[in-house]
Amino acid sequence: LPPPLPQRGCAGGLIASMEDRPSVRFGTLRGARNGRGVVTFCGEVDGRNGAGRPTGFVPFIGVLPAPPAGTARRRDTVTEFVLVEIGGTARDRAVVEGLCRESGLS
Repeated sequence: LPPPLPQRGCAGGLIASMEDRPSVRFGTLRGARNGRGVVTFCGEVDGRNGAGRPTGFVPFIGVLPAPPAGTARRRDTVTEFVLVEIGGTARDRAVVEGLCRESGLS
């Protein structure tokens, strides 16, 4: 079965931001919707960097924004995924882990 629409939106948006799209693999993926309709995702992604070397699994955080005021999120559409941060360095990993913890997704 295909994953729910928000998860597909997250995966598709994250893959689009990667340098070597065919190499992308996902590890854990957690998500939660807040009271304003924003869906936050935290997870791990693996792929290859611009030099073609494997990155190993690194943490990321991103969001699917809420639909515009006065409109409802349709079940068959997904708003555009926004990658907030990907933990490619030790400093970036700490930022991602802190944001995911604050979002209740760690």
